[in-house]
Amino acid sequence: MLRTPEIGIYHWPVGCPKPPAGEAPSQRYVEKWLREKNPSTLERVSYGTYAGALATVLGLVTATVGFFKDNKIAKWIGGVLAGIGALATLVGNFCGIEWDSIGRLYNNLLISPNGKVETTPDEKGIKCENVSIETNRGELNGYYIPAPVPTKKTIIFLNGRGYNASLCLDEFSKLQQEVPVNVLMVDYCGMGKSKLNKGEKITQEGLVLDAEAMYQYLVEKKGLTANDISLFGVSLGGAVAIELANRREVNTLVVQSSFTTVEEAVKEKSSASVPGILKALLGMLTRSEFDSGEAIKTVKAKRVIVSHGTDDEIIPFSLGKKLFDNVKLPEQSKAFLPLAGAFHKNFAEHYDLACYRTFRKFLGILSVCEGGKKEREPAIA
Repeated sequence: MLRTPEIGIYHWPVGCPKPPAGEAPSQRYVEKWLREKNPSTLERVSYGTYAGALATVLGLVTATVGFFKDNKIAKWIGGVLAGIGALATLVGNFCGIEWDSIGRLYNNLLISPNGKVETTPDEKGIKCENVSIETNRGELNGYYIPAPVPTKKTIIFLNGRGYNASLCLDEFSKLQQEVPVNVLMVDYCGMGKSKLNKGEKITQEGLVLDAEAMYQYLVEKKGLTANDISLFGVSLGGAVAIELANRREVNTLVVQSSFTTVEEAVKEKSSASVPGILKALLGMLTRSEFDSGEAIKTVKAKRVIVSHGTDDEIIPFSLGKKLFDNVKLPEQSKAFLPLAGAFHKNFAEHYDLACYRTFRKFLGILSVCEGGKKEREPAIA
């Protein structure tokens, strides 16, 4: 369901074969070809780069001839042609698939990978199991934090931009006291304790592949089924969770402080004084592969919870409500939790008893009621 960045002939490497019938000429397809075939440098260069280089050479030749013949028209045409050719070569090189510099820069700005481990569960006095998951992209590392009472119900936590597991331990320690579930908290490759293989890139698709590996770990190592596994995604992690729920069946999908699309969030946050044409340009420049507004319509989740702070200064509250409105599930299988006064990062401080009851009910777990006695929530398959 991720939007595939399509590329035209200008950015297509000359050695890359056309995609099979029915498959889009996408950047993802070309990157797969580059990884599998490891072509020569000349084969990796795009048609646009070659065309620009040819135009530059022709322009220089024309300008040189005009200079020696003292022909102003030839010099002018040659100079313009050489300039256009040089620009085309530059654009082909740095926007093209062979370098992908702009794509790398954008993903790093969007994801903002944080490799600094601030603390550990041991330092916080939290009992956990260390987790290591080998993948084609690298090694995922993190923690499996058991619930305070035995249960198979487990949440995969997917953090947002600029975060890693070490920065989210306090929030989930408090949540587990009210919602006794197991929590798998693992960093994406290249973040926190997790390692990214040489030659691999931090990409939006990569985040989803890492999340799939976490899901598979629970199935293979913990013996869990789809009915046991729920997803809890915050901000950018919400987009990852929605995408994962399109690929794998889950019990409950929880989306906290997330967006429909990145470009819509940017345009919504733009000042009212920003001209419409500039807002449109900002939207084009910030277009990401995640289209959560559409993807949430087709999730393979039995239940969906969307929660958002009313005073969110990063992602407007209206986008959280729009996400919820796009959920195609019966009313009893979805819930919207507006957190009055909550900003983007302090959402956990605003969960109240009603929020915790909703989490427990949707997850179908043994809960601790307000009076301190244990009770069984209504059975939910």
